Amino acid sequence: MRQEYAELLQRSPRRVHDLLRTSIRDGLLRPDDRLNEDALVHELATSRNAVREGLQMLASLGVVERVPRVGTTIVGGLVQIPLDPVPGRHQPDGMTVQRLEDRVVPSTALIRERLHTDAVEVGMIEHSYSMGGRPLGVRAAYYHSALRPDGGWGQPLDLDTAFEFVWGAPVGRVDTAISALVLDARTCRLLDAAEGTPGLVKEQVVHDADGVPQEFAYSHWRADRVSFTTSRLGVDGPVVSG
Repeated sequence: MRQEYAELLQRSPRRVHDLLRTSIRDGLLRPDDRLNEDALVHELATSRNAVREGLQMLASLGVVERVPRVGTTIVGGLVQIPLDPVPGRHQPDGMTVQRLEDRVVPSTALIRERLHTDAVEVGMIEHSYSMGGRPLGVRAAYYHSALRPDGGWGQPLDLDTAFEFVWGAPVGRVDTAISALVLDARTCRLLDAAEGTPGLVKEQVVHDADGVPQEFAYSHWRADRVSFTTSRLGVDGPVVSG
């Protein structure tokens, strides 16, 4: 190997993992595709150790399967979930929703602060989300109990239409925080996930156009199957991130 080429190599397993995971998420690499280490070393301009460690990172998430003396095969796809409060606007084709609970629960200091209310009880509705029969996530939303969402929602709805129908005003500001954690035992059962499966938590407060917070929600998603995406209009056009 020429010295000048060797100096250009990306030796970070993390960067190898990132490039491969995004290629799988975007469909450039598909389930059942076989990943050849020699080809990846050349294509990614990296070292063999970086490729092997990057593939092992994907294997730990269940995205690829590595079999000694056989090779590495992609066994799981990744679903892009928009950062909309309710998956619905631009939702992935084939996503289905199941209502798990819809009832009144005691409020807490945090819920009262988020919803700007003094009520001792609030409404709570929880849904699970699946794609092709494979569970992806579960979402619990707290709301002013005087206004109950349509409990018959069984499919993802257009966010703007659903929000205005329920709350009587267009959707306004949405505050979002995302963090990572290990999914708890109950959530693992709901999502058909093994104990210790990594998860992504999306916490959101949804305000109406008048600035009134109408919904405070947590959604937990399988990190081995889901990535979040959003887009904004930049100076020279759309900017997309995931």
